[in-house]
Amino acid sequence: MFEIGRDYRITMIVAVPGNWSDETGVWTVAEVDGTLVKLTNPYTPDTIINTASWHFVRAEIV
Repeated sequence: MFEIGRDYRITMIVAVPGNWSDETGVWTVAEVDGTLVKLTNPYTPDTIINTASWHFVRAEIV
């Protein structure tokens, strides 16, 4: 599903005070291990997402 080195626009559902909200950002895939994907970009610390989680909404190739 994900290609290492490729950029994706990732949309996640995140908690905000008293509610839920969509959060979107452009990330480069650094590593894939099953449903876990390590993402990197120059503006924020690296993160690992679980694409099987209900928080994961979608990924679009940039």
